[in-house]
Amino acid sequence: MPVRPIWLALTAIALVMGGSSVPAQSQAAALPSLEVKAHRGGWLAYDAPEESLKALTAAAEDGVDWVEFDVVFTKDGVAVLQHGDVVGGGSSGSAICTPRAGEKIHELTWAQVADVHCTDKASGDVQPIARLAEVLTMLASHPGAKVDLEVKTYSGQSLQQKKQWMAWTLGQTRAIHSRMSISSFAWRELAGVIRTWAPKAYFLALEYAHLVSLGKNAAYANIRQAKKVGADGFAYNVNSSEVGHLKFVRAMGLGVHLYDFDTGGPKYSEQVKFAIANGQRVLGADNPQHLRTFIAGLGGQLPTPRLVVTGLKTKTVLSTTLKSSKRRYPQIMGSKSTVPSSAQNQLDSVRLRVKITASRSGGLVELAPRNSRVGVDGVRLKVRKGTHSYVVYVSAGDHGDLRVRTTRTVKLSIAVTGYRTARFA
Repeated sequence: MPVRPIWLALTAIALVMGGSSVPAQSQAAALPSLEVKAHRGGWLAYDAPEESLKALTAAAEDGVDWVEFDVVFTKDGVAVLQHGDVVGGGSSGSAICTPRAGEKIHELTWAQVADVHCTDKASGDVQPIARLAEVLTMLASHPGAKVDLEVKTYSGQSLQQKKQWMAWTLGQTRAIHSRMSISSFAWRELAGVIRTWAPKAYFLALEYAHLVSLGKNAAYANIRQAKKVGADGFAYNVNSSEVGHLKFVRAMGLGVHLYDFDTGGPKYSEQVKFAIANGQRVLGADNPQHLRTFIAGLGGQLPTPRLVVTGLKTKTVLSTTLKSSKRRYPQIMGSKSTVPSSAQNQLDSVRLRVKITASRSGGLVELAPRNSRVGVDGVRLKVRKGTHSYVVYVSAGDHGDLRVRTTRTVKLSIAVTGYRTARFA
Protein backbone atom coordinates (compact mmCIF):
# COMPACT_ATOMS: atom_id res chain seq x y z
CA MET A 1 0.00 0.00 0.00
CA PRO A 2 2.65 2.63 0.81
CA VAL A 3 4.10 1.94 -2.62
CA ARG A 4 3.50 5.14 -4.55
CA PRO A 5 2.03 4.95 -8.05
CA ILE A 6 4.35 4.97 -11.04
CA TRP A 7 3.22 7.20 -13.88
CA LEU A 8 2.40 5.27 -17.00
CA ALA A 9 1.83 6.28 -20.61
CA LEU A 10 -1.60 4.77 -21.21
CA THR A 11 -4.22 5.22 -23.88
CA ALA A 12 -6.91 6.27 -21.40
CA ILE A 13 -7.59 9.69 -22.86
CA ALA A 14 -6.31 10.64 -26.30
CA LEU A 15 -4.82 14.11 -26.74
CA VAL A 16 -6.03 15.33 -30.10
CA MET A 17 -4.51 18.34 -31.81
CA GLY A 18 -5.90 19.23 -35.19
CA GLY A 19 -7.43 15.76 -35.56
CA SER A 20 -4.32 13.57 -35.01
CA SER A 21 -4.22 11.41 -31.91
CA VAL A 22 -1.29 10.30 -29.79
CA PRO A 23 -0.54 6.68 -30.77
CA ALA A 24 -0.80 3.86 -28.25
CA GLN A 25 2.36 2.42 -26.75
CA SER A 26 3.77 0.03 -29.36
CA GLN A 27 5.95 -2.10 -27.09
CA ALA A 28 5.31 -3.41 -23.59
CA ALA A 29 7.22 -1.62 -20.85
CA ALA A 30 9.14 -3.41 -18.12
CA LEU A 31 7.04 -4.67 -15.24
CA PRO A 32 7.52 -2.45 -12.17
CA SER A 33 8.10 -3.83 -8.69
CA LEU A 34 4.90 -5.38 -7.33
CA GLU A 35 3.92 -6.51 -3.84
CA VAL A 36 1.49 -9.26 -2.83
CA LYS A 37 -1.01 -9.04 0.01
CA ALA A 38 -2.54 -12.02 1.81
CA HIS A 39 -6.20 -10.98 1.82
CA ARG A 40 -7.89 -12.13 5.06
CA GLY A 41 -4.68 -13.97 5.82
CA GLY A 42 -4.46 -15.65 2.41
CA TRP A 43 -6.54 -18.50 3.76
CA LEU A 44 -6.85 -20.33 0.42
CA ALA A 45 -3.09 -20.95 0.35
CA TYR A 46 -2.66 -22.08 3.95
CA ASP A 47 -5.59 -24.45 4.63
CA ALA A 48 -6.84 -22.43 7.56
CA PRO A 49 -9.98 -20.38 8.26
CA GLU A 50 -9.86 -16.82 6.92
CA GLU A 51 -8.76 -14.13 9.40
CA SER A 52 -7.35 -16.81 11.74
CA LEU A 53 -4.04 -16.45 13.55
CA LYS A 54 -2.88 -19.65 11.83
CA ALA A 55 -3.49 -18.21 8.34
CA LEU A 56 -1.84 -14.88 9.13
CA THR A 57 1.17 -16.59 10.70
CA ALA A 58 1.58 -18.87 7.69
CA ALA A 59 1.46 -15.88 5.33
CA ALA A 60 4.09 -13.99 7.34
CA GLU A 61 6.33 -17.07 7.48
CA ASP A 62 5.85 -17.56 3.74
CA GLY A 63 7.32 -14.12 3.12
CA VAL A 64 4.18 -12.53 1.70
CA ASP A 65 4.73 -8.76 1.53
CA TRP A 66 1.47 -7.83 3.27
CA VAL A 67 -1.02 -9.51 5.57
CA GLU A 68 -4.57 -8.15 5.61
CA PHE A 69 -7.28 -8.57 8.23
CA ASP A 70 -10.30 -6.86 9.78
CA VAL A 71 -10.99 -5.78 13.35
CA VAL A 72 -14.21 -5.49 15.36
CA PHE A 73 -14.76 -5.09 19.11
CA THR A 74 -16.58 -7.15 21.68
CA LYS A 75 -19.00 -5.65 24.20
CA ASP A 76 -16.20 -5.46 26.79
CA GLY A 77 -13.72 -3.80 24.44
CA VAL A 78 -11.58 -6.66 23.14
CA ALA A 79 -10.41 -6.24 19.54
CA VAL A 80 -10.93 -9.44 17.52
CA LEU A 81 -10.51 -10.46 13.90
CA GLN A 82 -13.62 -11.10 11.85
CA HIS A 83 -14.82 -9.86 8.48
CA GLY A 84 -17.79 -8.03 9.92
CA ASP A 85 -19.60 -7.51 13.21
CA VAL A 86 -21.31 -10.91 13.22
CA VAL A 87 -19.92 -14.30 14.10
CA GLY A 88 -19.06 -15.90 10.76
CA GLY A 89 -21.70 -13.88 8.92
CA GLY A 90 -19.32 -11.36 7.44
CA SER A 91 -17.06 -14.01 5.93
CA SER A 92 -16.80 -15.10 2.32
CA GLY A 93 -18.55 -18.32 3.24
CA SER A 94 -15.22 -20.18 3.37
CA ALA A 95 -15.70 -21.23 7.01
CA ILE A 96 -18.46 -22.27 9.37
CA CYS A 97 -18.30 -20.64 12.80
CA THR A 98 -20.10 -22.13 15.81
CA PRO A 99 -21.65 -21.55 18.23
CA ARG A 100 -23.36 -18.13 18.03
CA ALA A 101 -23.27 -17.98 14.24
CA GLY A 102 -24.78 -14.71 13.08
CA GLU A 103 -24.77 -13.06 16.50
CA LYS A 104 -23.43 -9.51 16.71
CA ILE A 105 -19.94 -9.41 18.14
CA HIS A 106 -20.33 -5.97 19.68
CA GLU A 107 -23.15 -7.40 21.80
CA LEU A 108 -21.04 -10.34 23.04
CA THR A 109 -18.31 -10.44 25.67
CA TRP A 110 -14.85 -11.75 24.88
CA ALA A 111 -15.58 -14.82 27.01
CA GLN A 112 -18.52 -15.61 24.73
CA VAL A 113 -16.54 -14.97 21.53
CA ALA A 114 -13.65 -17.08 22.83
CA ASP A 115 -15.93 -20.14 22.74
CA VAL A 116 -16.45 -19.75 18.97
CA HIS A 117 -14.49 -21.98 16.59
CA CYS A 118 -14.42 -21.63 12.82
CA THR A 119 -14.02 -24.60 10.49
CA ASP A 120 -12.49 -24.10 7.06
CA LYS A 121 -14.80 -25.79 4.55
CA ALA A 122 -12.00 -26.88 2.24
CA SER A 123 -9.45 -28.29 4.68
CA GLY A 124 -11.57 -28.96 7.74
CA ASP A 125 -9.08 -27.08 9.89
CA VAL A 126 -10.61 -25.61 13.05
CA GLN A 127 -9.39 -22.38 14.66
CA PRO A 128 -10.69 -19.94 17.27
CA ILE A 129 -11.44 -16.31 16.52
CA ALA A 130 -8.17 -14.42 16.97
CA ARG A 131 -7.57 -11.43 19.20
CA LEU A 132 -5.72 -8.44 17.78
CA ALA A 133 -3.27 -8.61 20.69
CA GLU A 134 -2.03 -12.10 19.74
CA VAL A 135 -1.74 -11.15 16.09
CA LEU A 136 0.43 -8.18 17.07
CA THR A 137 2.62 -10.50 19.14
CA MET A 138 3.08 -12.72 16.09
CA LEU A 139 3.89 -9.73 13.89
CA ALA A 140 6.59 -8.59 16.31
CA SER A 141 8.45 -11.76 15.32
CA HIS A 142 8.05 -10.96 11.61
CA PRO A 143 9.29 -7.38 11.19
CA GLY A 144 9.37 -7.71 7.41
CA ALA A 145 5.64 -8.31 7.12
CA LYS A 146 3.59 -5.22 6.36
CA VAL A 147 0.04 -4.95 7.63
CA ASP A 148 -3.22 -3.81 6.02
CA LEU A 149 -5.86 -3.42 8.70
CA GLU A 150 -9.50 -2.40 8.36
CA VAL A 151 -11.66 -1.43 11.32
CA LYS A 152 -15.15 -2.62 10.47
CA THR A 153 -18.35 -0.74 11.26
CA TYR A 154 -21.93 -1.97 11.47
CA SER A 155 -25.33 -0.66 10.47
CA GLY A 156 -26.67 1.83 12.99
CA GLN A 157 -23.33 2.29 14.73
CA SER A 158 -22.91 5.76 16.23
CA LEU A 159 -20.21 8.05 14.95
CA GLN A 160 -18.84 8.30 18.48
CA GLN A 161 -18.34 4.53 18.66
CA LYS A 162 -16.83 4.41 15.17
CA LYS A 163 -14.26 6.95 16.29
CA GLN A 164 -13.64 5.03 19.52
CA TRP A 165 -13.05 1.76 17.69
CA MET A 166 -10.64 3.44 15.29
CA ALA A 167 -8.76 5.28 18.05
CA TRP A 168 -8.49 2.14 20.19
CA THR A 169 -7.18 0.11 17.24
CA LEU A 170 -4.63 2.73 16.26
CA GLY A 171 -3.51 3.03 19.86
CA GLN A 172 -2.90 -0.72 20.12
CA THR A 173 -1.03 -0.87 16.80
CA ARG A 174 1.19 2.17 17.34
CA ALA A 175 4.38 0.08 17.22
CA ILE A 176 3.73 -1.03 13.63
CA HIS A 177 2.36 2.20 12.12
CA SER A 178 5.46 2.66 9.98
CA ARG A 179 4.65 -0.62 8.19
CA MET A 180 0.87 -0.45 8.38
CA SER A 181 -1.99 0.64 6.15
CA ILE A 182 -5.24 1.63 7.83
CA SER A 183 -8.22 1.13 5.53
CA SER A 184 -11.75 2.41 6.01
CA PHE A 185 -15.01 2.75 4.11
CA ALA A 186 -15.91 5.42 6.68
CA TRP A 187 -12.92 7.54 5.67
CA ARG A 188 -14.93 10.74 5.41
CA GLU A 189 -16.04 10.46 9.03
CA LEU A 190 -12.81 9.05 10.45
CA ALA A 191 -10.07 10.89 8.57
CA GLY A 192 -9.40 13.24 11.48
CA VAL A 193 -9.01 10.35 13.93
CA ILE A 194 -6.74 8.44 11.56
CA ARG A 195 -4.43 11.34 10.81
CA THR A 196 -4.26 12.28 14.51
CA TRP A 197 -3.62 8.81 15.88
CA ALA A 198 -1.58 7.35 13.02
CA PRO A 199 0.29 10.05 11.10
CA LYS A 200 2.94 7.51 10.00
CA ALA A 201 0.49 4.92 8.69
CA TYR A 202 -0.68 4.69 5.09
CA PHE A 203 -4.30 5.86 4.96
CA LEU A 204 -6.40 4.04 2.38
CA ALA A 205 -9.85 5.39 1.53
CA LEU A 206 -12.12 2.49 0.58
CA GLU A 207 -15.00 3.56 -1.64
CA TYR A 208 -18.28 1.76 -2.24
CA ALA A 209 -18.90 0.76 -5.85
CA HIS A 210 -22.06 2.85 -6.23
CA LEU A 211 -20.12 6.01 -5.34
CA VAL A 212 -17.74 5.57 -8.27
CA SER A 213 -20.46 4.98 -10.84
CA LEU A 214 -19.68 7.68 -13.39
CA GLY A 215 -23.26 7.78 -14.61
CA LYS A 216 -24.68 8.55 -11.17
CA ASN A 217 -22.17 10.05 -8.77
CA ALA A 218 -19.50 12.68 -8.32
CA ALA A 219 -16.70 10.16 -8.70
CA TYR A 220 -13.97 12.71 -9.46
CA ALA A 221 -15.09 14.90 -6.57
CA ASN A 222 -14.80 11.90 -4.25
CA ILE A 223 -11.16 11.48 -5.24
CA ARG A 224 -10.49 15.16 -4.62
CA GLN A 225 -12.13 14.85 -1.20
CA ALA A 226 -10.02 11.82 -0.28
CA LYS A 227 -6.89 13.77 -1.13
CA LYS A 228 -8.10 16.78 0.86
CA VAL A 229 -8.69 14.77 4.06
CA GLY A 230 -5.20 13.24 3.90
CA ALA A 231 -5.70 9.85 2.27
CA ASP A 232 -2.66 8.22 0.66
CA GLY A 233 -4.58 5.80 -1.54
CA PHE A 234 -8.02 5.34 -3.06
CA ALA A 235 -9.65 1.91 -3.45
CA TYR A 236 -12.79 0.56 -5.06
CA ASN A 237 -14.23 -2.60 -6.61
CA VAL A 238 -12.47 -3.75 -9.76
CA ASN A 239 -15.85 -4.37 -11.42
CA SER A 240 -16.39 -0.59 -11.46
CA SER A 241 -13.02 0.09 -13.07
CA GLU A 242 -12.42 2.93 -15.53
CA VAL A 243 -9.10 4.04 -17.00
CA GLY A 244 -9.65 7.81 -16.87
CA HIS A 245 -10.85 7.57 -13.27
CA LEU A 246 -7.68 5.69 -12.24
CA LYS A 247 -5.54 8.16 -14.15
CA PHE A 248 -7.12 10.92 -12.07
CA VAL A 249 -6.42 8.99 -8.85
CA ARG A 250 -2.74 8.95 -9.81
CA ALA A 251 -2.85 12.61 -10.87
CA MET A 252 -4.02 13.51 -7.36
CA GLY A 253 -0.95 11.76 -5.97
CA LEU A 254 -2.94 8.83 -4.56
CA GLY A 255 -2.15 5.15 -4.84
CA VAL A 256 -4.40 2.95 -6.99
CA HIS A 257 -6.05 0.02 -5.19
CA LEU A 258 -8.70 -2.13 -6.86
CA TYR A 259 -10.17 -5.02 -4.88
CA ASP A 260 -12.55 -8.02 -5.07
CA PHE A 261 -10.75 -9.80 -7.90
CA ASP A 262 -12.52 -12.87 -9.27
CA THR A 263 -10.38 -15.37 -7.35
CA GLY A 264 -10.24 -18.62 -9.31
CA GLY A 265 -12.79 -17.31 -11.79
CA PRO A 266 -12.69 -16.51 -15.51
CA LYS A 267 -12.27 -12.77 -14.98
CA TYR A 268 -9.27 -13.02 -12.67
CA SER A 269 -6.45 -12.75 -15.22
CA GLU A 270 -7.94 -9.73 -16.99
CA GLN A 271 -8.73 -7.97 -13.72
CA VAL A 272 -5.22 -8.35 -12.32
CA LYS A 273 -3.60 -7.27 -15.58
CA PHE A 274 -5.92 -4.25 -15.79
CA ALA A 275 -4.98 -3.21 -12.24
CA ILE A 276 -1.25 -3.54 -12.88
CA ALA A 277 -1.45 -1.70 -16.22
CA ASN A 278 -3.23 1.20 -14.52
CA GLY A 279 -0.76 1.76 -11.71
CA GLN A 280 -1.64 -0.69 -8.93
CA ARG A 281 1.49 -1.90 -7.17
CA VAL A 282 0.08 -3.88 -4.22
CA LEU A 283 -2.32 -6.68 -5.13
CA GLY A 284 -4.41 -8.63 -2.65
CA ALA A 285 -5.25 -12.31 -3.02
CA ASP A 286 -7.04 -15.02 -1.08
CA ASN A 287 -4.27 -17.26 -2.44
CA PRO A 288 -1.06 -15.18 -2.46
CA GLN A 289 1.03 -18.14 -3.65
CA HIS A 290 -1.08 -18.33 -6.81
CA LEU A 291 -0.78 -14.58 -7.34
CA ARG A 292 3.00 -14.69 -7.06
CA THR A 293 3.07 -17.43 -9.71
CA PHE A 294 0.74 -15.36 -11.90
CA ILE A 295 3.01 -12.30 -11.65
CA ALA A 296 6.07 -14.40 -12.51
CA GLY A 297 4.18 -15.59 -15.58
CA LEU A 298 4.03 -12.04 -16.93
CA GLY A 299 7.68 -12.43 -17.90
CA GLY A 300 8.73 -9.04 -16.57
CA GLN A 301 6.53 -7.16 -19.03
CA LEU A 302 3.82 -4.64 -18.16
CA PRO A 303 0.47 -5.89 -19.51
CA THR A 304 -0.83 -3.91 -22.47
CA PRO A 305 -4.51 -3.79 -23.41
CA ARG A 306 -6.39 -4.60 -26.54
CA LEU A 307 -8.82 -1.73 -27.04
CA VAL A 308 -12.28 -2.97 -28.04
CA VAL A 309 -14.85 -0.53 -29.42
CA THR A 310 -18.56 -1.14 -28.92
CA GLY A 311 -20.76 0.91 -31.24
CA LEU A 312 -24.01 2.50 -30.09
CA LYS A 313 -26.87 4.19 -31.86
CA THR A 314 -25.73 7.76 -32.43
CA LYS A 315 -27.12 10.20 -29.86
CA THR A 316 -26.52 13.96 -30.16
CA VAL A 317 -25.91 15.30 -26.66
CA LEU A 318 -24.97 18.89 -27.51
CA SER A 319 -25.73 21.20 -30.42
CA THR A 320 -25.10 24.85 -29.70
CA THR A 321 -23.09 27.98 -30.33
CA LEU A 322 -20.60 28.10 -27.47
CA LYS A 323 -18.89 31.30 -26.39
CA SER A 324 -15.47 31.34 -24.79
CA SER A 325 -16.86 32.42 -21.42
CA LYS A 326 -19.34 29.54 -21.22
CA ARG A 327 -19.22 25.83 -20.43
CA ARG A 328 -21.59 22.99 -21.12
CA TYR A 329 -21.95 19.64 -19.35
CA PRO A 330 -23.72 17.12 -21.61
CA GLN A 331 -24.22 13.64 -20.18
CA ILE A 332 -22.34 11.02 -22.18
CA MET A 333 -22.70 8.07 -19.81
CA GLY A 334 -25.39 6.65 -17.55
CA SER A 335 -28.61 7.12 -19.49
CA LYS A 336 -30.42 4.70 -21.77
CA SER A 337 -29.61 6.84 -24.78
CA THR A 338 -25.86 7.13 -24.12
CA VAL A 339 -23.23 4.75 -22.70
CA PRO A 340 -24.91 2.60 -20.02
CA SER A 341 -23.48 2.61 -16.50
CA SER A 342 -23.07 -1.15 -16.81
CA ALA A 343 -20.23 -0.52 -19.28
CA GLN A 344 -18.03 0.78 -16.46
CA ASN A 345 -15.90 -2.33 -16.17
CA GLN A 346 -12.42 -1.91 -17.62
CA LEU A 347 -13.91 1.06 -19.46
CA ASP A 348 -11.34 3.03 -21.39
CA SER A 349 -13.34 5.94 -22.84
CA VAL A 350 -16.46 7.11 -24.67
CA ARG A 351 -16.35 7.56 -28.43
CA LEU A 352 -17.63 10.94 -29.60
CA ARG A 353 -18.25 12.50 -32.99
CA VAL A 354 -17.45 16.20 -32.75
CA LYS A 355 -18.25 18.84 -35.40
CA ILE A 356 -16.80 22.34 -35.01
CA THR A 357 -17.73 25.32 -37.18
CA ALA A 358 -15.72 28.54 -36.83
CA SER A 359 -15.43 31.80 -38.78
CA ARG A 360 -11.65 31.81 -38.44
CA SER A 361 -8.82 29.66 -37.16
CA GLY A 362 -7.31 29.90 -33.69
CA GLY A 363 -8.06 28.70 -30.19
CA LEU A 364 -9.04 25.33 -28.71
CA VAL A 365 -12.09 23.32 -27.82
CA GLU A 366 -11.58 21.17 -24.72
CA LEU A 367 -13.58 18.03 -23.95
CA ALA A 368 -12.81 16.52 -20.56
CA PRO A 369 -14.39 14.62 -17.64
CA ARG A 370 -16.49 16.90 -15.45
CA ASN A 371 -14.52 17.98 -12.35
CA SER A 372 -11.19 16.85 -13.80
CA ARG A 373 -8.26 19.22 -14.16
CA VAL A 374 -9.02 22.08 -16.57
CA GLY A 375 -6.50 22.28 -19.38
CA VAL A 376 -4.81 19.03 -18.38
CA ASP A 377 -7.16 16.07 -18.70
CA GLY A 378 -9.17 15.19 -21.76
CA VAL A 379 -9.10 16.04 -25.43
CA ARG A 380 -8.16 19.39 -26.97
CA LEU A 381 -9.04 20.23 -30.56
CA LYS A 382 -7.56 23.09 -32.55
CA VAL A 383 -10.18 25.43 -33.98
CA ARG A 384 -9.90 25.78 -37.75
CA LYS A 385 -11.83 28.01 -40.11
CA GLY A 386 -14.86 26.31 -41.64
CA THR A 387 -16.54 23.09 -40.53
CA HIS A 388 -14.45 20.11 -39.43
CA SER A 389 -15.44 16.77 -37.88
CA TYR A 390 -13.46 14.56 -35.51
CA VAL A 391 -13.82 11.20 -33.81
CA VAL A 392 -12.33 11.34 -30.34
CA TYR A 393 -12.27 9.25 -27.17
CA VAL A 394 -12.71 10.79 -23.74
CA SER A 395 -13.65 9.62 -20.25
CA ALA A 396 -16.92 10.55 -18.60
CA GLY A 397 -16.80 12.68 -15.45
CA ASP A 398 -18.99 13.33 -12.44
CA HIS A 399 -22.57 12.16 -13.04
CA GLY A 400 -21.43 10.85 -16.42
CA ASP A 401 -20.97 14.38 -17.71
CA LEU A 402 -18.51 15.79 -20.19
CA ARG A 403 -17.06 19.26 -19.58
CA VAL A 404 -17.01 21.32 -22.79
CA ARG A 405 -15.29 24.67 -23.06
CA THR A 406 -13.73 26.75 -25.82
CA THR A 407 -11.33 29.66 -26.10
CA ARG A 408 -13.16 30.98 -29.17
CA THR A 409 -16.84 31.25 -30.08
CA VAL A 410 -17.75 28.24 -32.21
CA LYS A 411 -20.76 26.29 -33.37
CA LEU A 412 -20.45 22.86 -31.80
CA SER A 413 -22.14 19.48 -32.20
CA ILE A 414 -21.24 16.47 -30.04
CA ALA A 415 -22.71 12.98 -30.43
CA VAL A 416 -22.06 9.75 -28.52
CA THR A 417 -21.39 6.90 -30.96
CA GLY A 418 -19.96 4.16 -28.73
CA TYR A 419 -17.40 3.34 -26.07
CA ARG A 420 -14.06 1.59 -25.75
CA THR A 421 -12.93 -0.99 -23.21
CA ALA A 422 -9.43 -2.15 -22.30
CA ARG A 423 -9.13 -5.93 -22.58
CA PHE A 424 -6.22 -8.19 -21.79
CA ALA A 425 -5.39 -11.58 -23.26
